[in-house]
Amino acid sequence: MTESGRPGAGDDRPDGTDRDWNKLAVESIVSDLDSAHEELRVTEEELKAQQEEIDRLLRLNQTEELWQERLIANLPVGVVVTDRDGKIKSANSAACAVLGLTQTNLLRKPLQTFVGAEDRQEFRQVLSLAYREGRGRSLVCAMQPRGAPELRVELVVARGPDGESRDPRVIWIMLSGQDAASRTPHDSSIAEAFSQLARLSARSDHEHYLTEVARICGQVIAPAAAISVTVGPPADPAVLASDHQLAQSMDALQMQANEGPCQEAWESGRVVLTNRLDEDDRWPDLARMAAHDRVAIVLAVPIQIGDDPVGVVNAYATEPDTFVDLDVHTAELLASAVASVIHQVGEHDRLTNLTGQLEEALTSRAAIDQAKGIIVARYGCDPEEAFQRLVRVSRNQNIKVREVARMLVEQAQHPPRKSPGRP
Repeated sequence: MTESGRPGAGDDRPDGTDRDWNKLAVESIVSDLDSAHEELRVTEEELKAQQEEIDRLLRLNQTEELWQERLIANLPVGVVVTDRDGKIKSANSAACAVLGLTQTNLLRKPLQTFVGAEDRQEFRQVLSLAYREGRGRSLVCAMQPRGAPELRVELVVARGPDGESRDPRVIWIMLSGQDAASRTPHDSSIAEAFSQLARLSARSDHEHYLTEVARICGQVIAPAAAISVTVGPPADPAVLASDHQLAQSMDALQMQANEGPCQEAWESGRVVLTNRLDEDDRWPDLARMAAHDRVAIVLAVPIQIGDDPVGVVNAYATEPDTFVDLDVHTAELLASAVASVIHQVGEHDRLTNLTGQLEEALTSRAAIDQAKGIIVARYGCDPEEAFQRLVRVSRNQNIKVREVARMLVEQAQHPPRKSPGRP
């Protein structure tokens, strides 16, 4: 007998013993194959369960309600979302700081309980109009945070997206301190812009998506302006989108000149404005190259996440007074919302890429497990040795292990036909 217990060449056994051993060997191989197939079935079930979980996470990330909550969470100003009766559904950290309560303690509380008694009637009117007509409103009122002195707050409100639950929502932007005390109320278009940004879906390609973002920005900055959104360094942007041919032309000229308001806003992190591009000596090459476009005024607003530059919102106009009514703080607020949108799109892309990687990894695992089972059944080795055999073939043939496994599985499932007369 050999060490394995199977008959060797010199064994002296009666007739039929070899046949019995062959039968036992076949039965052993069939048993090993059955085990391999059972392991494969379990692996496939695990693959299906994990794939379903990945798909669920991806769908969850695309829901309007979660998209909106993540959008407002990154804004530097207080944002509260209420139902049509004014009861708080969510609030970002800046709003919690203004109202003096945690989000958990704010949920389901009527926002009007924080409004001064003399302003509550106007608050209810603004809420009713915003909900019924779907148009933004602005209200400067007294608010009483918990455990803090009364302060003047500007509430800019617009009806938000209905979401999958079809539960109507209202978005309130809270501007406090000097923002509310030193000037007239904001144009409500900023709240409407937030609402429209929350409605966008990241399922489209980046350029189309950011073109919609540029269009929304134009409603706030100036309807007559041409708007572009640059993501990444202006000299070599990752994505560039615009809502007008003039913006496309001017973006291209700034890239060629390697100078201009866009580049300066990116480098400095500050809003850059020029009222006469043709006479501005900060960018002589750009002024000369853009002379035929008759662009008189350029506004560049940096997009940042924390202290890190992300991109620039650019606005171009041929009339010198186009931006005369624009408040710089409003432009910065809008850019912070765009930064939040870009961050969300990036998170969505990362989740999508992770989904693809997990799909590939899980599929590879299934093929490798099946190939290991075939090798174990065919050669009587253990699973570790079976995997090492796959690795050796992979290294010798310069083919990835998963491809070797896939080819082996296909060969086992569809063995080549033997030619007539050949063994």
